[in-house]
Amino acid sequence: TDIYFVTNQSDKRVQASPVFRVAGKQPELWNPVTGKHRLLPAYTQIAENGTTSVPVRLEANESVFIVFRKSAGQAAKNGLAANFPEQKVVATVNSAWTVTFESDEIKRGPAEPVIFEKLTDWSKHSDERIRYFSGTAVYKTSFDLERKPDGELYLDLGKVVAMARVKVNGKYAGGVWTPPYRTDIAPFVQSGKNELEIEVVSTWANRIIGDRKLPAEQRKLHISRGPDGDLFESGLLGPVQLITENS
Repeated sequence: TDIYFVTNQSDKRVQASPVFRVAGKQPELWNPVTGKHRLLPAYTQIAENGTTSVPVRLEANESVFIVFRKSAGQAAKNGLAANFPEQKVVATVNSAWTVTFESDEIKRGPAEPVIFEKLTDWSKHSDERIRYFSGTAVYKTSFDLERKPDGELYLDLGKVVAMARVKVNGKYAGGVWTPPYRTDIAPFVQSGKNELEIEVVSTWANRIIGDRKLPAEQRKLHISRGPDGDLFESGLLGPVQLITENS
């Protein structure tokens, strides 16, 4: 088996046809986040130098494994679309979110749920309890589906800092911690109204910065060294969208 790790080091989607030093084998794409793998039906074997060119598409900062295990001749298909079907946004979740923050004496989040009419970076919120919050917050809302899709339906969270767990209609649908922040929710959705819950966890950085701005007797964190200065992006930033793929 020949295994190649391919990573997009930019913050933009990239498309390319990298050439791999292997011939006579079928390329496969293995997703290191979900554990899923599938064939890449389009490729070109270059006989004169014993290599294989494979059209690939990587989202911003995305990484995958390209694996060659099974014998194969020349591909019957070609082009990027055969390997990466067109994606279609079928809905954007624009409804208000009810957000519940951890509110113990260290994390200092709001004791009561907060309504976010739109997704907001915690570090830019007018409420200091949210602006300097570090810990876990649970976002809840709902969305409607005209009909349940036949194939995969991805929930794309847009941007999350730093990681998230998704529940749909009370069932765990996956966790995300790296771009693209996306998980397949098709097994959990239903036609009509669907309840959505996203548990977001941030780093400790902003709480440390917030505590350092307080008088010494009010601080709950006693750290000799750590981040200081500008706050870091935190929370669910979105946009949150439902995406299908047309094969």
